[in-house]
Amino acid sequence: VISDCFDRPDIEPYEPPPWKASYRSALEQLLDRYYDLPNSLRIAVNSAFSEFKTEDLFRHAEGWPESHVMAYGRIVRLVDRDCLDFLTIETQSQSHVKRMNAIRLIRYLGNDERLMELAILALADPHEMVRVEAVQAVAYGHDRDAAIELISPLLSDEESNVSDVAGFSIRQLQNLQTTNTRS
Repeated sequence: VISDCFDRPDIEPYEPPPWKASYRSALEQLLDRYYDLPNSLRIAVNSAFSEFKTEDLFRHAEGWPESHVMAYGRIVRLVDRDCLDFLTIETQSQSHVKRMNAIRLIRYLGNDERLMELAILALADPHEMVRVEAVQAVAYGHDRDAAIELISPLLSDEESNVSDVAGFSIRQLQNLQTTNTRS
């Protein structure tokens, strides 16, 4: 039900029942205004969503539809105080799979500076798949100009899948810039 509350590209559009539409609207308003809420209300929100943990998202994200990961991730980033610490530890793991999954999750958790710092550091990771995820996370971030600048050196990465993803991401970002300047 939570993932149905957000408009996501991988969810087929449909007319939700009135109760679900109301729930969607209320939940999005609550999450959008989270940092503007009085402390007592933030505490209540944190309590209501206390079972949303980064560790659970990390463990289950691979098998969940993208819409579920995005919805869960949005809530986790707001209410799980250990989110950034958990991801920082995972991005420093000896396991390239853990590092790759941690960087992948950044795309679903939001575009704040602290998360982007982890993604930017991963652009220089020794494992190619971590670099691929880092390129995608940085490209998904909120600063398109900086993303192009950060990703450009990876166009000449020794691994073709990294350079291919970097090239594709840069073209996508440039297309978005062109589209936005025409609007």
